[in-house]
Amino acid sequence: MNEKTDKVIWLNWMELRVHNDVDAINTQLGNIPRYEDLKRFFKEVQGIKERIMRSNLQLEYQSFFQKMKG
Repeated sequence: MNEKTDKVIWLNWMELRVHNDVDAINTQLGNIPRYEDLKRFFKEVQGIKERIMRSNLQLEYQSFFQKMKG
C-alpha cells in the first residue's frame, strides 16, 4: 500500500467514514474498511488508471506517427 493511488483509496475511505457514508469493521487495532468498500474503491481507481494509460498511449502513437511523417 505504498503507491499514490493506494493512499487516495485510504483518504477516500476516511472521508466517507467521517461522514458516515461507509461502515467499518471494529478490530483491536481500530476501525478498518469493509472488503466491499475497498473492492469498489480499487475498481474505480483501476478504471481511472486504464483511462490515463490509454490516453498516454494515444498521445505517444500520435507523436510517433508525426515523427515518421517528419
